[in-house]
Amino acid sequence: MIIEALHARGYQIVSVHELLGKSYADVMPPISRNERIWAMVDSAGFLIFGAVNTFIVFVFFVATF
Repeated sequence: MIIEALHARGYQIVSVHELLGKSYADVMPPISRNERIWAMVDSAGFLIFGAVNTFIVFVFFVATF
């Protein structure tokens, strides 16, 4: 509904590279193999952190009830 309302007001939804008038490769350059590995390590760390957080919340709810 929001997008339809924006279209009705004359707005156009575009991607960032279109908004800046650049190519996709200019806005999102490829990352090196080393950066990709560190990105996967970060992703795994946040996944583990989220799982531990969910487990702790679950334990507190069980202990409360």
